[in-house]
Amino acid sequence: MTDKDSDRKQHSSDRNILSWIVLIAFAAIWVAVTVGIDFAFIGPILRQIPTCRFISTTGVITRSNVSIDHGVDFTAFRVVVNYDYQVQGKNYSGNRYRYGNHGSSSSEYAERYVKTHPPGTPVEVYFNPVNFSDSVLIRGIEGADIFLPLFLLPFNVPMLAISLIIIHAFVRWTRGQTFFEEEVETFVDEVGQFRVRMPHTVTAMGKACYSLMFAPIIVCVPTVFLFGFHPPLWVALGLWSVVVAMALRSALKRKYALNAGHFDLTINPVAKTVRLPFVTGGKEPIEWPWKHVRYAELKKCISKDSESGGNTESMQIRLCSIRGEDELVTEIRHAGSEIPNRIAHFLWEQLGTVIIRTELNDSDKKLSTYRVLTQV
Repeated sequence: MTDKDSDRKQHSSDRNILSWIVLIAFAAIWVAVTVGIDFAFIGPILRQIPTCRFISTTGVITRSNVSIDHGVDFTAFRVVVNYDYQVQGKNYSGNRYRYGNHGSSSSEYAERYVKTHPPGTPVEVYFNPVNFSDSVLIRGIEGADIFLPLFLLPFNVPMLAISLIIIHAFVRWTRGQTFFEEEVETFVDEVGQFRVRMPHTVTAMGKACYSLMFAPIIVCVPTVFLFGFHPPLWVALGLWSVVVAMALRSALKRKYALNAGHFDLTINPVAKTVRLPFVTGGKEPIEWPWKHVRYAELKKCISKDSESGGNTESMQIRLCSIRGEDELVTEIRHAGSEIPNRIAHFLWEQLGTVIIRTELNDSDKKLSTYRVLTQV
């Protein structure tokens, strides 16, 4: 190994460490903020659930009005109430409308209750059979209790994903392995086709997570405009049904695509065809007759970074036909990985010819050198 190669690997290692430090710092901030939001909003909802078992008694409203909380770009309206009630001959006073009384962007919800419950109005009070001073006026679950967790889903799903990624990387590090190792799977399917599963292929679970991040935004924004944060219970349950259905659809669609080989390099020795994976966003697979494949190309691309002075390396695997067609099979970011070589070796075993090239780009992304290193 030359000194230049050693410096390049050291620079790449330092850059990877710095990237991980930034990722962990970002993850720590995201997790801290998300957990804080969950504690503030989800915690009271969890305390509201046991009120289903509270015992009822008759009380009297002593004060009721609408509180208006002004934020930077948000105004919340919530019910403020005081009431008296008796349990086993002893007087108690309460001021909790319900757990999770965070308010709503719509004043209609709070104004309707206050209007129908002025001071002196008899009211049903629900108290804790273990702690009589623990009481609420609204018992059980409402639409807001179902809607808020859905609204916070785009924050919680990335939090869980980032946490699992870091835990996975830490476990690999303790075993002396690299943080992430690009995986490639080579196998023969049930009909005898040779298939290579490309690295970085998003799994069915990954697609479901994407849906759980973005689908709530699509359904929650119009709901907030229509109902504030207090939609009817049936609306909240319906929204959850839509989001779960979208996630399941994405997962099943990706599962079908994986099973059908849409993300595999597939060589059919019977039909003598080569089918390329969906790496360029095409809607139909690109399939060539075996005899039209001139060679497979393993191209190492090195791009110089003008800011850091280092190099960004990637491997491209391409198929070239006798008609001059050139199609990308896959691109792998870490040129030092053995994955590109394994895929190229697989192609060499099946097709017979592989050309290895090195392409060096300068900071302006212009071709500097291009030469054939090895022909197998």
